[in-house]
Amino acid sequence: MTYNGARMIAFAEFFCAPRDGEGAVVEVSEARLRQVMAAAAHIIVVDEEWYLRTYPDVQEAVGRGTFSSAMDHYVKDGYFENRLPRPIVVENDWYLKEYPDVADGIRIGRIQSPQHHFEVYGFKEGRHPHSDWRL
Repeated sequence: MTYNGARMIAFAEFFCAPRDGEGAVVEVSEARLRQVMAAAAHIIVVDEEWYLRTYPDVQEAVGRGTFSSAMDHYVKDGYFENRLPRPIVVENDWYLKEYPDVADGIRIGRIQSPQHHFEVYGFKEGRHPHSDWRL
């Protein structure tokens, strides 16, 4: 997913250390970052039915009129809360190769599967579900 030619990333990725060749680190206030990212978050595909079914608190808030839709919640809060916007399928072999700690966790029975890890922990940690990941 791109925004004005730039790849849109999950909010959690902002808190990961920069990788080699990614350029300089820039410090910005969280309030300003939220403002800029909320404007860009409109391009992210949100599965309305899935989102409301997955997050009952959002469904309740939409019912009360606090938010007009799942998309409205995602843009204002959900993106910053590292909520998944829609079902995202993990490429198991790639994920286990990319994240050996997950493979170790599965081997010792601490983690159920790559998919479960991504949904519960990985997305919030800024991990990618497959090699060509775009939010």
